[in-house]
Amino acid sequence: MRVFTGDLFAALPERCGYDVIAANPPYVPSVHGRQLAPEILDHEPHLALFGGEDGLAVIRRIVAALGGWLLPGGLFATEIDPPQSDAVATMLEEAGLHHIRVERDLSGLHRHVTARGA
Repeated sequence: MRVFTGDLFAALPERCGYDVIAANPPYVPSVHGRQLAPEILDHEPHLALFGGEDGLAVIRRIVAALGGWLLPGGLFATEIDPPQSDAVATMLEEAGLHHIRVERDLSGLHRHVTARGA
């Protein structure tokens, strides 16, 4: 396993296929900024929290590029804001991924979406 840090796929050193791509992108809608607990808002970089007006800006970029990076049958997994589960599942389906699953966290909230490459 190798771990890369950077702006999405630009951080990868070479153009090749990957068996697993996992992401914890910023997914909080910018309009929800005031609803976050102070211990989160005051200590986490806003770049790591907010994903645009609907929270899906970075997830859209990831899904749009997955086809060029994820090997057929490869696993994609991402963390989401629970209300985004249907939108993210639809994006993945439209991008040609399959075996899409929305997973619940320990609180029972839709928190992760997984899919397999075509």
